[in-house]
Amino acid sequence: MEYSRKQFFKVFAREMLRSFSGEVEKDTSLQEEPEETKIKVIRPPGAAETSTLITLCATCQKECVHACPEKAISLLNEEFGLEEGTPFLSPAQKPCRWCKDFPCVEACPTDALLFHRIQPIAKAEIDLELCATSQGILCDYCAHLCPSHIRAIKMVNRKPVLEESLCVGCGMCAYHCDQFPSPIAIRIQG
Repeated sequence: MEYSRKQFFKVFAREMLRSFSGEVEKDTSLQEEPEETKIKVIRPPGAAETSTLITLCATCQKECVHACPEKAISLLNEEFGLEEGTPFLSPAQKPCRWCKDFPCVEACPTDALLFHRIQPIAKAEIDLELCATSQGILCDYCAHLCPSHIRAIKMVNRKPVLEESLCVGCGMCAYHCDQFPSPIAIRIQG
């Protein structure tokens, strides 16, 4: 595989870090951030875990980005260090349509995205106190727009009910929440 100059140095840096990882772990001055302060990055369907994704993703000029018919996939910038150039999603801003054929996975030239790894990318949470239905407004956008082959949200007694085991975290519900842009009733948690 040929690498651009930028890709070569990123791969070189990753390999150097891996080779020195034993020494870095022993250095107590390099304390990791507490887990709750780290930003949880939501990855596209089929993505490897972050540490593996960093190694596998060739940051290949955006193959998965271009393959996404909804343009929901973006790439992390330099602020993310070694994760720069790897794909991520912001489901509440640009929902993943959870395409049945997963063109993003199909387009990946490496093993960074694989069909056998496809699983939920996040989870939706509904705050019924913020929901328009709690104010007596008839609204079923979240249930109606949940992908038809998933249907994780159903209306029960005119209120949305999320079946967590079916939710894939695509963000369609949060993106189309009737309360948008005021406090939306649905949040996507990575």
